[in-house]
Amino acid sequence: MANGLGNLVNAIADTPTRMTVLGLGRELTRLDRTVSTLSRNRQIQTSHADLLDLDYANAGHTGFASSAALSAHINDVANIHAVTLQQAIAAGATASSEPTFNGGIDLGSSGRIDSNVVNAAGAVSFELQPSVALTSGTDRWLARIRDQGGNTRLSIASNGAISMFSEGASAGGALYVAGSLPSTMNYGIFFAPTWAGAGVTALGIANSATGGWFGPLDSASCTATTLVGGTFTNDSVVNRAHTNIIGGLFAPVGSVFTAGAVAHGTISGWMVRQIPTAKTSTATAARGGYIPDLFSGATPVTPLSQGLIIDEQTRGSTTNNGLLLNQSGAAYKALAIRDQTTYFLSRAAGVLGVTATTFEVNAALFHTGATAGFYNVGPIARPTNAGAAAAFVANTSGIADDSATFDGYTLGQIAKALRNLGLLT
Repeated sequence: MANGLGNLVNAIADTPTRMTVLGLGRELTRLDRTVSTLSRNRQIQTSHADLLDLDYANAGHTGFASSAALSAHINDVANIHAVTLQQAIAAGATASSEPTFNGGIDLGSSGRIDSNVVNAAGAVSFELQPSVALTSGTDRWLARIRDQGGNTRLSIASNGAISMFSEGASAGGALYVAGSLPSTMNYGIFFAPTWAGAGVTALGIANSATGGWFGPLDSASCTATTLVGGTFTNDSVVNRAHTNIIGGLFAPVGSVFTAGAVAHGTISGWMVRQIPTAKTSTATAARGGYIPDLFSGATPVTPLSQGLIIDEQTRGSTTNNGLLLNQSGAAYKALAIRDQTTYFLSRAAGVLGVTATTFEVNAALFHTGATAGFYNVGPIARPTNAGAAAAFVANTSGIADDSATFDGYTLGQIAKALRNLGLLT
């Protein structure tokens, strides 16, 4: 072939003196025959697929790919040599195998990932699965979402814990959902907000930081007849011995106070806040708390069932109360028993009243006070024989006077004392 081309070039160069038009035609015919012969002998490849039979790279030539590389290249029919993977994805192309992105994925202005999974049993719209196993714990994460400033907002730890943070924001919170988090505790859900700045008003308590807020959002389409702000229970108790089974545990401080003489305000284990009257219409009853009969059936068998126990309070430096019923109204029934006809009340400071149809004392009555009064007669000190006698009126009984005494008391003094106590009118 090379000789044919050389003859053609020489013939063209010497055309004016050595070659006629007829001679040029003969050279072209010879060239065509040479190309056909070489093609039949597979020395010239006229088919793209036939390039697989060549191995220029292994033969020491540069600028050519090996047969293996050429095989992979010709199979990529969709990519016409100049289309990048980024351009293919932008154009809506699909891939039958999983591509690798070492530099990350930039969603551009759309910020959206779509899923066209067929709706069927077991379908998963989006699934993230690492190829490297991570040691279970809270120091490495399966997934993490951050804001534009790089602050972590949502994380899934390798032990399954889900954490939501709002670092440096007073309106944020944190939620942990884990089988064991931290490692020394065993919580199903652990709320631990990290607060900064001023708090907010929560149920009338100003400047407060709330660890967790429970409350259903009712709507006109909701048909539920009971709304429950939070339900606390042990959903399943297996048949094994337990030292305690507690529905809800509340403590004002989860750990000891830090060192330092800091003056705190009131510390309460729990508090029931007032219902805003502007948001209520009418109600059959309002209760701050309700304790029903603890067991509704015959089991479990227990020798002791108590609705409420309050231990003796001993750490108050000036006052210790097991139960304090605040009262300002004279007719307020501070503690009613059974119905509204039997109750305790306090009409004034230092005064305790008991109102009932019948007041029974099934025990020895031991009065340790300094005064006493009966039948709505004001209390007086214990009478003595130094007191005045009742007025004496002589009659036909023959008693001349009342000067005779009994244990030092005349009959007149006894009668006067009984009247003063209210036992006689």
